[in-house]
Amino acid sequence: MILTPAKETFIYQDKIDPKICKDLIKWFKDNKKSAVPGSTFYGVDTKTKDSEDLYVHPIFNDYPFREYKEGLQKVLDGYMKTYPETKEILARYTVSELINIQYYKPGGGFKKLHCERSNTGNSKRVLVFMTYLNTAKNAGTEFPNQNFTSECVCGNTLIWPTDWTHSHKGVINMKKEKYIITGWWSFF
Repeated sequence: MILTPAKETFIYQDKIDPKICKDLIKWFKDNKKSAVPGSTFYGVDTKTKDSEDLYVHPIFNDYPFREYKEGLQKVLDGYMKTYPETKEILARYTVSELINIQYYKPGGGFKKLHCERSNTGNSKRVLVFMTYLNTAKNAGTEFPNQNFTSECVCGNTLIWPTDWTHSHKGVINMKKEKYIITGWWSFF
């Protein structure tokens, strides 16, 4: 059973077709030679973030990215319906940064509490999106301020604000791997 975050958390959750998720994992594996060690604003530090990351330009529109972006738009439409005040703001931002597919081996993850807008380099970010590409029990994402932990279920997609109020960290599973795709809507 997937837990639903309360409306007042400003975290929205919906599903994207699991077939698209499986095809994104296949695309990652087929292009793994281009993956790099996961890093933060401060560089590579596996005590903070232990992953392999593969970056994709947001205008890349081959399968399965076109279909993923169509599914993501439907999730965003649900976010705007739930939080109608975002409609006017959404007219002023877009996905402009590279989209990131992340692979976390067993024991890997984003281990430290962080937010998605924390310095001048990412100060234009407004909303985060993240989709779990596989299912792994006890490998979700914890949002302590919202008292909510999402489950790593294939297709489970979250949208939330980028600020410190929504600091989060990965739930680390020592036996299971986890794949996600993530990115940001930013002011342009």
